[in-house]
Amino acid sequence: MKKHVEMLLGEVSKSHAELSAHHNDEGILFNLVHIMKMHRDEVRTHTPILAEILNPKGLHGKGASYLDIFLQLLGIEAVNTVNAIVTREKRFSGESDGADAGQIDLQIELEKQHIIIENKIYAEDMKRQLCRYHTEIGLKSDKDIILVYLSPHGRKPSKASLGDIEVIEGLYYRQNEPVNIKVISYRDDICVWL
Repeated sequence: MKKHVEMLLGEVSKSHAELSAHHNDEGILFNLVHIMKMHRDEVRTHTPILAEILNPKGLHGKGASYLDIFLQLLGIEAVNTVNAIVTREKRFSGESDGADAGQIDLQIELEKQHIIIENKIYAEDMKRQLCRYHTEIGLKSDKDIILVYLSPHGRKPSKASLGDIEVIEGLYYRQNEPVNIKVISYRDDICVWL
């Protein structure tokens, strides 16, 4: 038995060393935001960085190319992305009930779509958050609404955030109508995109 345990520990140690070497070779663990100790501050780091990269008029000088690749990643067909309007931290009052509808982390307005990105790094979901955004944007526009729920590891929005949006067999519905919610992660999607 002792020999089997020693063999198993030897294999685990070897696998760990190989994985560490791979991470070092590929720079997988390198993260400027983490180095600056701002990895938990989505309002002053993650959201502004994403907004700048997605903005066709951003200082990166690449026009809509980053936005186009991001939309492809999400499976969204869009035209005329060079004229997209990207806004962040957009606060609005709820026209549907007069209450505070909240603050959208990131909004991309395209010719035919409104893309709302809820950037959840370490913050908890707010009550009816995605539901409110869907309602309020729907009242102001007849464009397609796409809600993107972005978290470090791809967690799904909570029932509290969804409000009356139901999940049926992995798809989202509100009053029997489909709601376009895409759940993505920094780990699996944003890192690949960048």
